[in-house]
Amino acid sequence: MAKRRKDRGKVKDRFKLKKWYDVEAPDIFDNKVIGEIPALEDDALINRVVTVSLADLTGKFDETGLYTNVWLQVNEVKGNRAKTRVKGYEMLRAYIKTIVRRRRSTVDDVIDVVTKDGQKVRIKNIVITAHRVSRSVERAIRLSIRELAKKTAAEKDFNELIRHLVFGQFANEMKNTAKKIVPIERAVVRRVDVLKK
Repeated sequence: MAKRRKDRGKVKDRFKLKKWYDVEAPDIFDNKVIGEIPALEDDALINRVVTVSLADLTGKFDETGLYTNVWLQVNEVKGNRAKTRVKGYEMLRAYIKTIVRRRRSTVDDVIDVVTKDGQKVRIKNIVITAHRVSRSVERAIRLSIRELAKKTAAEKDFNELIRHLVFGQFANEMKNTAKKIVPIERAVVRRVDVLKK
């Protein structure tokens, strides 16, 4: 029978050694503390991504807020505060399915833009027409919205653009631009990804 070693020390619980940090949202969400995350050291938090609903960030529990997840990436640690920047956001697929209707045309697109301060952003949008339209009309809608997106991004810095996208102003501009071509039922930005510079 094997003898038990007496010199074995107690196994340390690594979780108990971790320190808790408050996660702070960016300026566009008023630096609101959205939760806590544990880490052994400050450097372990850098680039960590936290997912939070738009409703929790803004306090507005409307249709958009409840069905939109925002990704925040830790980019700086000060004391017990983990400061973040927006990495992107996405509307839930289940919600997108509810707004798509029969006997309508769904015009979706992916647009890469560059902000005034040189940040690359990918915008994925959907425009739903009031009735079915031809391919040529779909093409015209895409071109007009691409032009709008590139112009808007070039005039704004990163934070201004994200605010413009996440709070729905850009979706309204998309709808107003597209309805000059054909009647529009809905326009949404379904996803935004912040790309590497």
